[in-house]
Amino acid sequence: SSRRRHTRFKCDWSSDVCSSDLAQVRKKQKRVIFAEGEEESMLRAAIDFKNNGLGTPVLIGSSEKIAHQLKDLGLTLDKSIEIHNSKDEKQRQRYADHVYKRLQRKGFLKRDCDRLIRTNRIVFGSCMVDLGDADAMVTGVTRTFSDTLENIKYVVDERPGEIIFGLTIAVTKKGTVFIADTNVHEYPTAENLADIAISSARVARILGFTPRVAFLAHSTFGKPMSERSVHLREARDLLEKRKVDFEFEGEMQPDVRSEEHTSELQSHLNLVCR
Repeated sequence: SSRRRHTRFKCDWSSDVCSSDLAQVRKKQKRVIFAEGEEESMLRAAIDFKNNGLGTPVLIGSSEKIAHQLKDLGLTLDKSIEIHNSKDEKQRQRYADHVYKRLQRKGFLKRDCDRLIRTNRIVFGSCMVDLGDADAMVTGVTRTFSDTLENIKYVVDERPGEIIFGLTIAVTKKGTVFIADTNVHEYPTAENLADIAISSARVARILGFTPRVAFLAHSTFGKPMSERSVHLREARDLLEKRKVDFEFEGEMQPDVRSEEHTSELQSHLNLVCR
């Protein structure tokens, strides 16, 4: 089908960028949760994940519904793909106790936490990751980003010394660009921006890229200066003080690389903070 050809094209297009990362993933295979396990896109992703030898996929959902959905898609369920749900009373109780310890001082009763585990697959999957029953989770198919993040935060805390933020990776024919924060902080402070830049640089390195950070603003090096531009300039100063081990520049407008005064660093920027 045209849809499958388009998907295959996208995968081939980014294969050169990701090939080294995929090789690393295959060497250190993980258990990855696909939270909305009854959804077509999640089922296809889980099966592709397994067929490519990237790790062990874990579906959350009803075994009967998943089997029925696979049949409709003309697919078969590999026995190595696990299915989990709240029918396992021992597992459900363990997760409910875990959530209750976190939320009992935030207005949640024990029965509220049990209901979360029984009805909310994102919370269920987050418990699996937080308690070591899985290594990572893919989610967000049936809920908005903000709803998904709120559910995850019931269970998982941010990494020590970092903050939660959104990171978008744009893979294009001209290169790969990391953009942050795209989802969480509407008006980040200078401190937030500096933390986001450091965390984004860490992720870029994990994926095999050398981070070069640009702080995007309405102004370029003070022209014209605005209230929001000040925070970007302050964030850059904070990175100077912290003596970070990656290159950065700003504040600057998105089209600054077309200017004559563009430096060598600016022409190779690949991580954008705003």
